[in-house]
Amino acid sequence: MPSEAHEQLVQAFLDNPTRPDATLDDRRVGFDAYLAAQPVPEKAEVTVAELGGVPVEWVTVPGAREDRVVFYLHGGGYAMGSAVGYRGFTARVAHELRTRVVSVDYRLAPEAPYPAPFDDAFAAYRALLDDGFPAGRVIIAGDSGSVGFSLALAARVRDEGIATPAAVVGFCPWVDLAVGDTISEAADVGDPFGTRESLTFFADEYLQGHPPTDPVVNMLYSDLRELPPLLLLAATRDVGYRDALSIAERARRAGVDATVKTYHGLMHNFQLAAHLPETAEAIAAMGEFIDRHLPGRAQVTERM
Repeated sequence: MPSEAHEQLVQAFLDNPTRPDATLDDRRVGFDAYLAAQPVPEKAEVTVAELGGVPVEWVTVPGAREDRVVFYLHGGGYAMGSAVGYRGFTARVAHELRTRVVSVDYRLAPEAPYPAPFDDAFAAYRALLDDGFPAGRVIIAGDSGSVGFSLALAARVRDEGIATPAAVVGFCPWVDLAVGDTISEAADVGDPFGTRESLTFFADEYLQGHPPTDPVVNMLYSDLRELPPLLLLAATRDVGYRDALSIAERARRAGVDATVKTYHGLMHNFQLAAHLPETAEAIAAMGEFIDRHLPGRAQVTERM
């Protein structure tokens, strides 16, 4: 059963829906305001830096492990969000898991459409490894559209002969940029946050005419063999829920260790709301998955 706090949040979205004529600027303002309302843990430490010429934020807490890092690609449909905006969430991941997070501030569409965001993510990942951090201690993670983005990055790394990460974790995935039959109608699942129309809008902003079924950008059409273990934290009140089930099944058929943890009755990207008990549960599930795939003695530090 969803918590009372979750249902109150759902009602707030239902009471303040995105206008059908909302511009991208309108959507960005609303999304940024929602993210800004999420608190950053007091002991979180943020360092602004670059990896491969791409702006990033290193987020850590006292006692964070040095032997692993979460490489985070924020959501927002490739056209919204930022490392600063996601600081409340990435800091909470760092705090709850005692794990360093590097949050990638990739360029956004439509000002910088495909392949610019994809190239930024790849450049930052490659630079992380070039700086000496072992790929086998890296977890790529993301939410919403950046889940498909994360998988596409893992496939590009594999194809270019670069060491692949230890695992990929995705919250409330959106994978199919063609917005096909794995994407539900909002009214059918009760999603107060996402719609097929909004996903199509963001896909168009990102792709700018590039084919949405190109296997390079759409992992439902891609070769998933030899990708790292995958955890998807999916919600049934999400237009992309069947997207998560579909990509996980395709991954399993390709021999990938793929797990879907389902949160019944929850909305898209519920985990961004810091006050929800379900958010704590999802981050804990992420931590358990990481511990299974990155075993070993912890090395701790007071600072990054």
